[in-house]
Amino acid sequence: MKAYSVTHVGYVRKVNEDSLIALPQWGLFAVADGMGGHQAGDIASKMAVESLEEISTQLLSCLAGETADVLVAEIHNVNKRIMQEGLSMRAQKGIGTTLTALLIKCGKAIIGHVGDSRVYLWRDKKLTQVTEDHSVVAELVRIGQLTEEEAREHPNRNVLSRALGMGEDLLVDCVQIAVIPGDVFLLTSDGVTNMVYDQEMTQVFAEEVGGKQEKDPWHTNLEVLSHMILARGATDNFSIVCCVVEPEDFVEQPTQPSVAESVREDLVEDLVEATAEFDVLSDDEPDKGL
Repeated sequence: MKAYSVTHVGYVRKVNEDSLIALPQWGLFAVADGMGGHQAGDIASKMAVESLEEISTQLLSCLAGETADVLVAEIHNVNKRIMQEGLSMRAQKGIGTTLTALLIKCGKAIIGHVGDSRVYLWRDKKLTQVTEDHSVVAELVRIGQLTEEEAREHPNRNVLSRALGMGEDLLVDCVQIAVIPGDVFLLTSDGVTNMVYDQEMTQVFAEEVGGKQEKDPWHTNLEVLSHMILARGATDNFSIVCCVVEPEDFVEQPTQPSVAESVREDLVEDLVEATAEFDVLSDDEPDKGL
């Protein structure tokens, strides 16, 4: 699979508190948007994505049916570590981060998600938001008390209802989607989605322009989005990770033998080792001892 990424501090903030990973060799991608002030949010977001990078081989090697559980368990683990880090940083109160992670494995996209960073799927020239925002205004939109347009201008639009570091009883959304060749997943921090409408992203991705023929089209798409955000003032850090699924990514995971098969193989090996210690008489040999 192919991967592209961009992150920028923007024009207002002094520190980029976004962190990301793009590891196509492991099929692992993530975006985290830290919060908590100078340095603190940066620490929290780095802790989140680095924890996933540390278990990348485990995510790839575990049984397909266990992968989602391993991913969610690690998000819970790093949530506890971020809470402990916040307590140890006396100068900073309430550090935290969003975390949106994507793993492509065995023909599936497995997503672990907390906060208002997003995963989008681009398929058949249609852009679909896969994750739900965990924010106060998003909850109000879902129950019909705000429109999407009102939510974009609401004074509490940046207040999260869920994030790593907010408490031990963390609820992690886990989404699984069957993928097909040509699917494109985009992970974005809210510094992107607060500045660019979904309809605008759709228009950028659908356009067939000369520049896209000179470069990889998705490299160009990320450049175009970055220029749009910067031209509009880039009031927040912004990050985008793009994952393009290719036909060669559809390789079946080796199956592991069942317990019964493993036991049977062990018994056969033990029998071979035991009989090797003795002279076994064949039917063709005379019985020399009698």
